[in-house]
Amino acid sequence: SIGEAFVQLEPCAVTDDCLVLLPRNGENPDIADLVLAAASIRLERWRFAYGPKLTPSRVAAFSVHDGRGVREWIEENLRDLEEIVEASLTPYYADDERDAAIARNRLTEIHRDPAALVRGDDLKARIGELFA
Repeated sequence: SIGEAFVQLEPCAVTDDCLVLLPRNGENPDIADLVLAAASIRLERWRFAYGPKLTPSRVAAFSVHDGRGVREWIEENLRDLEEIVEASLTPYYADDERDAAIARNRLTEIHRDPAALVRGDDLKARIGELFA
């Protein structure tokens, strides 16, 4: 839907008419910052109901509100989410520990540095290394 903003914590491939927002140069937002930004965009989605496209330049002017207790509430829920993700990987540990280790390593890398996501030829090379 137009103006629906989400924080995608796991690797994904966007195949629709979506806008992927990345941090500004030099900024390193944490997940709570991203959740607050997504919520701000969702609150402003009415601006895009009649045809104007959601663009980075239009989103850049949105205010991000960090009300009392909101950040703490988000961070608490994110800790719960980490436990859920870990539990969802558990069935795979028994079947193939190597795959689970790779998944944990990639998730750790992405959470540590989202800009380190591998694309294009670098991605092909890394996949080749995994199956060598």
